[in-house]
Amino acid sequence: MIRSRIEKEWTTKSKTGIRTYHITIRHNGLNEFKEIKNSNKHVAKEMANAAMTGWNGKWGKKIAAENEKKLKEQEKLKEKQYKENRKQKAAEETKKAKNALDILKNTLNIGLNTKPKMIWEQSYDYSEFPTPKPVKDRYLRMMPEKPQLIIYSKPKQSDSKYNPKLSFLDKISSERKHSKLDHAKQLYLKDLEIWKARKLDAIARFDKKKVEYKQEGIRLFQLFQKDVKEWQNLHDKFIKEQKRKNDGINALREEYRNHKPFGVKLHFGMVLNRSKYPDYFPKKVELEYNPDNKILIVDYQIPAPDIIPRLVEVKYVLSQDEFREVMMSEVQFNKLYDDLIYQIALRNIHELYKYDKASALDSIVFNGFVHSIDPATGKEKNSYLLSLLANREDFLKINLESVDPKTCFKKLKGVACAQLNTITPVAPLMQLNRNDSRFVNSYDVADSINEGDNLALMNWKDFEHLIRELFEKEFSSGGGEVKITQASKDGGVDAVAFDPDPIKGGKIIIQAKRYTNTVGVSAVRDLYGTVMNEGANKGILVTTSSYGSDAYKFANDKPLTLLDGGNLLHMLEKHGHRAKIDIKEAREMIKQQSLDS
Repeated sequence: MIRSRIEKEWTTKSKTGIRTYHITIRHNGLNEFKEIKNSNKHVAKEMANAAMTGWNGKWGKKIAAENEKKLKEQEKLKEKQYKENRKQKAAEETKKAKNALDILKNTLNIGLNTKPKMIWEQSYDYSEFPTPKPVKDRYLRMMPEKPQLIIYSKPKQSDSKYNPKLSFLDKISSERKHSKLDHAKQLYLKDLEIWKARKLDAIARFDKKKVEYKQEGIRLFQLFQKDVKEWQNLHDKFIKEQKRKNDGINALREEYRNHKPFGVKLHFGMVLNRSKYPDYFPKKVELEYNPDNKILIVDYQIPAPDIIPRLVEVKYVLSQDEFREVMMSEVQFNKLYDDLIYQIALRNIHELYKYDKASALDSIVFNGFVHSIDPATGKEKNSYLLSLLANREDFLKINLESVDPKTCFKKLKGVACAQLNTITPVAPLMQLNRNDSRFVNSYDVADSINEGDNLALMNWKDFEHLIRELFEKEFSSGGGEVKITQASKDGGVDAVAFDPDPIKGGKIIIQAKRYTNTVGVSAVRDLYGTVMNEGANKGILVTTSSYGSDAYKFANDKPLTLLDGGNLLHMLEKHGHRAKIDIKEAREMIKQQSLDS
């Protein structure tokens, strides 16, 4: 801190003998300097102190004023920066809103300019086996150090230790001389015996370490062979499973090339699911294919008006220090929404034809529906807003980069309500056939059972629908569907699951056996036969009891999964329900019912 200071003090004496006291003071901050003179030393110091106090006060005020000025400048700068940041945030939010709207306005062009995708190639598994093969060097590094035979030098009688120096007295006294030489000889003999004992001990320890070293080498080599064998088994299993998956994909791909309905639906399902739209768009598509007329019917969930962004701009109101959102008008939004939905219809049809390398399609029916709440009933409903039948030859003649989507849609004879945002339903030109003579209506059971219910005694019909319900929950997350077949009243159930996943999915046959006895190999053979006859990818057998070893042996290396009572209870618990399986209780009840009848 800068303060006033005394630089120098001295005394002068005039010719008349009068003493004068001099004091010079300085303040560097104020750039002040002063010399004080007085004949009285005390007075001179008081004057200097008073002057310095004045300077310090003046300097303090100056510093305070400068600090206040700096503080005001900092606050002003801080406020300016705050406002700039708020303006920047408003600009960024506006840019985001504009980008979001631009994506919607260019939905069709984005689809047209997307680089072609390898539809099936993305499904194959070409990954390397993750665990490296054991190498011998690693096990060699685990070997202990090779034992060495270490034997210290044998004592020599010529060593100086055993040849004492003889003094003058030793030389003239025969007794002293012989005593000294005899002591040295005894010391040599003692050291020699110790050396021999140590040599024998060293050899024994060396031989033992050699044996241990050899045994450790054998143990590590056997461990190496064991690890290599285990690695090879896991590697072969990995390759086998990888091949099974890839062969399954090849089979499904071949179904598409041969215009088989399941393969065609799977192929075009992947096309539509891999088409990039904003994250908030729904992703629900149902397909139906007729190989006779090569028509693909597409039921496609389009975004409802209430999830489409309306934000145009974010403004920062300086006077009120707040953000204000500017929304598009109803007229602007209605035009945007109509244009978007027509673009989605044209883009989907374009992508389906674009990726139809097997020429499976001659025509596409695109039905766009919205999932909403009926204001009259408060219940969920699906409303079709537009429907278009597009012939391949006619559609591919259109230059989609230059069309007005709505005009193009109307030119293709598509049907739609006057204003799509009003969600006024229209009748689709063609609809999915959701009926199959083998399938029956299903109902849910799981919510009605509790921890005390014995599944082995469950009504056979309820048991059928419980199995269907559980597997529907298993497959629904991936867009799968489970249909229950007409029951045979034999305590079993057949169901068919359709899983769109190209790797683990496909057509899956599900059979359940509400048994109290062990399930034998015959039931597993029956399931395998059904899988083959149906052209399914996999079969699943579920029982309330257990399986015999012959059943597991038959199922090995086949696309079959066997789930016993424990698996069934775990599956039930996984989806939030509890029950029990008491085989003994079920047998006694069945026996009692048989006696009563």
